[in-house]
Amino acid sequence: MVDCWWHNLGPDLRALWESGDLEAFEGYIEQGLRQDPALAAMWGWRAKPSGIDAPFDLLTEVAQYDLTPVVNLPGLKAEASVLCASGDAGGCPASTLAGGGVA
Repeated sequence: MVDCWWHNLGPDLRALWESGDLEAFEGYIEQGLRQDPALAAMWGWRAKPSGIDAPFDLLTEVAQYDLTPVVNLPGLKAEASVLCASGDAGGCPASTLAGGGVA
C-alpha cells in the first residue's frame, strides 16, 4: 500500500522520510498541501481511515502494510505500480509532489 503513496510523493521525499528528519519532511508535505487544495483533499480523504494526522506518522504506519506477496501471486496480471499509476487503486492520481519537490 505504501508504494501507492510513494508513487505520488517521489523519491526525494521518500529519501527525506527514510532519513527520519521529521521536521523537514513534515514541512515539505505541508507546503505542498497548502499549494494544492485538490491534493490536500485527496490526502485528507486517504488518511482519514487511519485517524493519523501527521504525514510522517501516517506514512510510517502505512509502510507496515505490504501487499507485494498478494499482488505478485502467480496468475495475477496487475502490478501495484500499474494500479497506482492508473488511479484505480484507491485514489492514486498524480500529484504536484510527484516530482519529488525537495529543493
